[in-house]
Amino acid sequence: MLPDSICNLTCLNHLLVGKNNLSHLPSEIGDLDSLVTLNVEENDVCTIPDSISNIPRLRRIQLNNCAKLRSLPKLPRCNYVFAEHCPSLESLPLELDQLGRWRADYSESNKLAENNFLTSLLKQLPKSKGLSELEDVVRIIVPVAGDGEVPIWFPCHDGRGPNVSFVVPPSPSVKQKMLGWILRVLIEASREVPYQYYSFCIYEVICNKIKKRNFVLPFYVNASNVDHVWLMYIPQGYEGLQLQGGDEVEIPIREYGDSLKNWAIDLIYEADDEIHKGTDTLYQEVVSI
Repeated sequence: MLPDSICNLTCLNHLLVGKNNLSHLPSEIGDLDSLVTLNVEENDVCTIPDSISNIPRLRRIQLNNCAKLRSLPKLPRCNYVFAEHCPSLESLPLELDQLGRWRADYSESNKLAENNFLTSLLKQLPKSKGLSELEDVVRIIVPVAGDGEVPIWFPCHDGRGPNVSFVVPPSPSVKQKMLGWILRVLIEASREVPYQYYSFCIYEVICNKIKKRNFVLPFYVNASNVDHVWLMYIPQGYEGLQLQGGDEVEIPIREYGDSLKNWAIDLIYEADDEIHKGTDTLYQEVVSI
């Protein structure tokens, strides 16, 4: 076990304690103000202390193959979160900005699919409070319950394939501005792929036939017997891309493995003050394509 006194090392930048048979982390780990990287892979921890959300410089947390890990606290500042193959992981924060900022990989943590985590996350979107503050892309990979969730969140059963194209509908209200949009990609389960993983990449976004080449977004998923969803949130204005009603958008996705089977788009607009006048809660509006 780690001694509690390690939390006094306020100048510590990297804590690498993978494969050490640890059953828990010190509750005051949030006192490690200078910590940038935390690697706890292949240990027996069941939870991560809530205080971890207080570490101002934490950018990377690695939890792969923690077989007993059941839940994660809010991770608002982490750019990279890796919790692959954590079979007991059953719950995560439901705020999109608290799961990992740049890349959050929960692939093969299949209990999340059993608990319909994707459905819970997407239903929470209108209530998410941090979306308006996001300035960078958020990418999340989660397993999905094929029979229960896929027909709900990917209603086009013909299989749209890897090339995304859509027309932005008019704003729900003249006063409502778009906060951002989400691309959801369905990755079909299969173990018959080279190198035991699926590889994908977005190299550009084409808006009204004008190519935006600053979008270089690669990702991969280990070959699995469970479907996965790659969910990507793009803030309005990211890399100069401002979507508005009537825009024609194309997103070619280069894939290796022929496993990308469907996609969907969620457009997220700010709350309408008129609809919520006199109430304490403002819900954003989500339009799905």
